[in-house]
Amino acid sequence: TKSRLQSAGNMLARYHKMMISEDHPDWEPNFNPSFSANNFFSVEMAMEVWDKARQVIERQSRKTANDLMMIGVAFSKESGLREFLPQVDSLNRRVRELPAVLCQGDFQASNLIFDGEEIVAIVDWEFSRSQPRSWEVVRAACAMCKVDVTETFNTPVDFDRMTLFLRAY
Repeated sequence: TKSRLQSAGNMLARYHKMMISEDHPDWEPNFNPSFSANNFFSVEMAMEVWDKARQVIERQSRKTANDLMMIGVAFSKESGLREFLPQVDSLNRRVRELPAVLCQGDFQASNLIFDGEEIVAIVDWEFSRSQPRSWEVVRAACAMCKVDVTETFNTPVDFDRMTLFLRAY
């Protein structure tokens, strides 16, 4: 519900404020090697998919106009993705430079225990680590505001729900 979404945004903000107010001068961001924007969007994987699609079409002995158009689309997508790689690398570097707090690491509806509309517990802390809170806010917003909450990956977000969550944060 909308009120639970707002409660989640508010709870995450209260938790982060509590972590910021604590004095932890020795905390450094704790990034594991797989922590990157590539976890959510893999340019390499997308390029591989387009390359395989193009190869399958090129091997066909008889090509339709649609097939030829798809070969052009595949080349175009691969080229665009190659241009996008430096932006992903730049994003990863900038995220790693942000101040770190202890983040829950998997803040999503299935890890929140509600009593009515109020959150009474946050569970599933095995992914907790010191990392930039902005990364957790974005990840949580994407997880909490999907159009289809039954899907894990590649689900568009509902921007009205995301606005509600971020305003509550």
